[in-house]
Amino acid sequence: MIRFEHVTKDFTGRSGTLRAVNDVSLNVEKGDIYGIIGLSGAGKSTLIRMVNRLEVPTSGTVSVDGENLAGLRNKSLRFLRRKIGMIFQQFNLLESKTVWHNVALPLILQHLPKAEIKARVEKVLSFVELEEKAGTYVSNLSGGQKQRVGIARALATNPSILLCDEATSALDVQTTNSILELLKKVNREMGVTILLITHQIQVIQQICNKVAVMQGGRVIEQGYSVEVFKNPEAALTKQFVASVFNEKVPQSILNIVRNDGRNFRIERLKFVGDSVKKPVIAEICRIEGVEVNILCANVEEMQDTVFCVFIVQLIGNEENISKAEALIDSSEIIRNVLEAA
Repeated sequence: MIRFEHVTKDFTGRSGTLRAVNDVSLNVEKGDIYGIIGLSGAGKSTLIRMVNRLEVPTSGTVSVDGENLAGLRNKSLRFLRRKIGMIFQQFNLLESKTVWHNVALPLILQHLPKAEIKARVEKVLSFVELEEKAGTYVSNLSGGQKQRVGIARALATNPSILLCDEATSALDVQTTNSILELLKKVNREMGVTILLITHQIQVIQQICNKVAVMQGGRVIEQGYSVEVFKNPEAALTKQFVASVFNEKVPQSILNIVRNDGRNFRIERLKFVGDSVKKPVIAEICRIEGVEVNILCANVEEMQDTVFCVFIVQLIGNEENISKAEALIDSSEIIRNVLEAA
């Protein structure tokens, strides 16, 4: 539905040329909630703004529904933008106008009949659960309510695509969760494809079925979110994932373990999806000559997939520890050695 093919974007100024996006290729399919994550300056915002041609690539192509955006002019471009809604970090609302007027504005600019405008505004305000705030001035709303108005305004034109530019980064945790639930509802009940950018890995965890990680203008890793979380490859991706699973062993525990004097290995065992049903830890406890010490554990949910991470200490001679590792590996559990002694 949205395709980036070898897209590069340069900005030229007095200090020279800055390459904001560097040879990016991505494919967002119909029905996806596709997240692009990266630190500030990674090129995320520049990339997403190319989808509605607020930015034009220096090279490469951006296509929507198979149509190369570079060939669109005036009327065709306006028609495309009606299919693409956008919500922003800072809401971009008219503070001195009512909720109703903010949502109706894009329809008024299209010169739609008043009856149709009224029907559409009422429908989307009901959808975002703000129908009782229709006559309230935006300046009197909370941050979460303002973002719901922004979503309603974006949905008023019946888009097939919704672009989200750091839509939750200005909100507290509880409000963020409610907005993410609303976006899932938009995707599920309205069939709207969502492309969002964020620096919050929890946003990817909660709603995105696919993810791309950007760094320095490049995509350094991409794929189905569950697979990327299960086995991250790039260093930055590992940092993001580690912030969710808290896989670091407290130093106080490591000091105790290191002073034990016995031969050991500290290993991370990651159980994903159906593998959580396998009693692997119980089975390795039965191996003669191996002592199993669970140092810490963490359980997280990613949409409908459960992730369990155990940090364990395997104590024994090398032969017996190897038997335990072989049993773990035969059970399709992801295993990584963190420390050995």
